[in-house]
Amino acid sequence: MPLITKVATLTVMVHLPMYLQLDNDYAGAARALEALAPLYDFKDVKLPEVELGEQQYSQVTPAMTNNPRLAEMVKRFEDEYDSNDDETPPPSVELSAEIEAFLDEVRGGDSEDGPTSGGI
Repeated sequence: MPLITKVATLTVMVHLPMYLQLDNDYAGAARALEALAPLYDFKDVKLPEVELGEQQYSQVTPAMTNNPRLAEMVKRFEDEYDSNDDETPPPSVELSAEIEAFLDEVRGGDSEDGPTSGGI
């Protein structure tokens, strides 16, 4: 008889600045660990990634200060990212009749209005 075990999994995603080509983004790792700390009860543990991230980014700031074109490019990237808020609805997707029928079946019956137009 095969051994059946239940393993809990968790996926964590951290958004990192794409314009900083870092092999290891310690600030991003620190943010992820800080988010996980309360879940795994290590919130009082001093994380070395925090200090490494501060050191790493302290080297980035002078590079931007000394290069106005780089600073302007980073500002444009960050402004563009900040302008993409959740107020813009996702584009609608046109579904095939077969998928609409399946969704109606899953919902518990035929839709009175027929297939939805314009997507989900």
